Amino acid sequence: MCEHHTERVFDVKVRWCNAPIGAQASDSPRMPLRLRAPLPVLALLTTVAVGCTPARGTAQPWTLHSVGPLPTPAPTLVPTPSPSPIESPIAEDTPPPPECPSPMPSQPLRLHDLDAIDPACFGTASISLVGWQAAPGDAGFEGPEVEPNWLIYPQDAARSALWDAKPSATGGCGAAFTCEWAYLHVAPGSSITFNGHNRWVLVTGHLNDPAALSCHYVYGPNPSQSEFLPDSDAQHWCASSFVLERVEATTAP
Repeated sequence: MCEHHTERVFDVKVRWCNAPIGAQASDSPRMPLRLRAPLPVLALLTTVAVGCTPARGTAQPWTLHSVGPLPTPAPTLVPTPSPSPIESPIAEDTPPPPECPSPMPSQPLRLHDLDAIDPACFGTASISLVGWQAAPGDAGFEGPEVEPNWLIYPQDAARSALWDAKPSATGGCGAAFTCEWAYLHVAPGSSITFNGHNRWVLVTGHLNDPAALSCHYVYGPNPSQSEFLPDSDAQHWCASSFVLERVEATTAP
């Protein structure tokens, strides 16, 4: 009979048993079958199935049978995540079309008529205004400067203002109109001037001058972040400026 025992040698499971009765004294009972030469191949195997079989008619222990490595498990496939879709930049909202009166009021207009209509309704078409030419009222400018500045600020060629109505001696403008007034603007290189006083005038001009598209804010040295304004505001302001094409005296409307 053979008692089977196991122990690990070089991470290889080895089975051994007692020698049969009548074995030589030189035969070591309970001597495990150990490998006397290095077996690099076996050392690389993670798991080796080993068996032992008694040799018939001898006192030798057991014969080593190597079954070989177990099948290598298939590698686990890790799915590659799909790349996130690239979001397209959100386009800025297109401004809605202006709400224009239909039909447009007859000309010549008064300043209060002009102010009640979106400048975009006129395009660059010529517009006639009638009003009182006089010195401007109290006014001041604040915030960053706008260039080209001739579309915003009074120039030497146009120091007067156009009033909606003739102011009274007390500063009132009558019941029908407010004391509204505006600077009119003269394009560089034009021979037109607007410096007369105390007369009714009929002026022809246009809004949305092409130069308005280049209007932008100009800041002083070391401006703070809170001072920055979108140039689109400056362009809208410039587009609403009335640029003179012709000036002629007229009678009261």
